[in-house]
Amino acid sequence: MDNAVAPKASLKLMIVDDSNIIRRRIERSQQIARLEVVGAASNGRAAVEMFLRTQPDVVTMDLTMPEMDGIECVEELPRSKRLKRGRTDSSASHLPIDSSTTRWKSCCRRLEMFKEAEIRTFIEGTTNYFETSAQQSATVGSPYLVTDGKPGAYEYTGVIGITGARKGVVYFTAPRGMLTVLLMRMQETDTSDENIKDLVGEVANTISGNARRDFGKNFTISVPIVIAHDLEKVTTP
Repeated sequence: MDNAVAPKASLKLMIVDDSNIIRRRIERSQQIARLEVVGAASNGRAAVEMFLRTQPDVVTMDLTMPEMDGIECVEELPRSKRLKRGRTDSSASHLPIDSSTTRWKSCCRRLEMFKEAEIRTFIEGTTNYFETSAQQSATVGSPYLVTDGKPGAYEYTGVIGITGARKGVVYFTAPRGMLTVLLMRMQETDTSDENIKDLVGEVANTISGNARRDFGKNFTISVPIVIAHDLEKVTTP
């Protein structure tokens, strides 16, 4: 008699994130042998189409993306499946991904002053991102508000627009050398200009996403805009 146990069927995984770096990182980091990546989408609208085509069992979802954000996409996935098949069975989960190291500079301009506890949200969100990716302590300068004039900036800057209860921008800015080291620590061999801009947008996005989580739905954030090699374009609202 053959007592061999039949192998369990694999689970299909779909990755949804507008960052190439994060999509690749999720693929590399998933350690469950049964998970098979069946697709990767860069925005919510493309994810809905891919979801219907590939029928994944597990979905990782970024929150802030162009065209359709993650929250809207998660609501749309079971609805689209129900319309196509008359079923409502779907699995969707948010997989938080963090990253990086060294020094950063971040500022936020708004109409009323932040409280100390609120500023701490940006500090802790940034240090957690850097320490997780680089696996070493991060050195963080003092956050500050820019009320007039141009903010300080390096070669690459990711800008997030803020609306709702708060109005202004949050930005992350860094020199190319630091960002290149960060990519290498994330096991990324591509240090091209496009990949560095992708990284900068993802850092800014993560910092602002953490703030949105802590401040609530009235803290509305935009898709990141990345400015490279043109410090004159980095301005406050």
